[in-house]
Amino acid sequence: MPGHFPGRPVFPASIMVEALGQLAIVYLFQTYSNHGLDPESIFFIKSEDVQCRRKCFPGERLDMEIEVKVVREPVITFKGNISVNGEPAVKVSSLMLSFSLNHAS
Repeated sequence: MPGHFPGRPVFPASIMVEALGQLAIVYLFQTYSNHGLDPESIFFIKSEDVQCRRKCFPGERLDMEIEVKVVREPVITFKGNISVNGEPAVKVSSLMLSFSLNHAS
């Protein structure tokens, strides 16, 4: 963001956590679309234990990964990591989303 730190723009960690949440939503669609996933039921609940290990700058490629920890409908919990050139940038120990399946499908 150009105005975040004048002369030295950075990619805010809050936006990186949001990006992990969006990746988790992609997982929900890929995994549960044929099981009656209601897209309007997906909401970000919370993230816990977020660790920022390095600043990220414009032009850097952010490699993101998520892993499912627990699924107990209506909540799914992930953990996620972001790295740049193999160097850890952000770690989220718990990222929770709510969702709903139409069990009649």
